[in-house]
Amino acid sequence: IGEALNNIGRCYDCMGKFELALEYDIRALEMKQRLFPHDHPDIATSLNSIGLAYYSHYDFEQALD
Repeated sequence: IGEALNNIGRCYDCMGKFELALEYDIRALEMKQRLFPHDHPDIATSLNSIGLAYYSHYDFEQALD
């Protein structure tokens, strides 16, 4: 389910719906953080998706955070 949420977020980002994209990416991250240890690759995937959403909207400082 977490990966599906990430994919939905990416679709919204491609459609230019930044707020929805970020909402889905954060939901995916929160779900994965409850299920996996902090160094699990799926958590990295969600963090990357959040960073890409900020990056594609020119918020480079947030993307690095």
